[in-house]
Amino acid sequence: MVRGSDTAVKRAGAVHMRYDTPVLFHAVTGVYDPQNGTWSDVDAEPARRWANVTPMSREVQRATFGDWLNTRLVIRLRQIYTDDFQHVTIPRGKYAGRYVLDLERTPQDRHSIVVIREGSQNGG
Repeated sequence: MVRGSDTAVKRAGAVHMRYDTPVLFHAVTGVYDPQNGTWSDVDAEPARRWANVTPMSREVQRATFGDWLNTRLVIRLRQIYTDDFQHVTIPRGKYAGRYVLDLERTPQDRHSIVVIREGSQNGG
């Protein structure tokens, strides 16, 4: 909307999310070595998706989890991500770091996941 323009369209009450944070979904696949008789983890190429990343409010966390951690985030994707993953990485920005899944919820039109910074599940 341009100020002072008679042709500007007002969008009262409309909320537009920005999907401006890159999120990398990491899947780890096991490879069996028959000579050694052991399994080794091999990192597959991470899948990059653009997301809307926000911290989860204290009230919602207490209602959902019964506790509050300042390292818990909500990642909202434009399209549903259906592949299995072990962890996600946010490579840059305010929330940069490695996160593990805390809760998964799939609404009709979005895919929202709740993640917690790796190593902080016990309040650290």
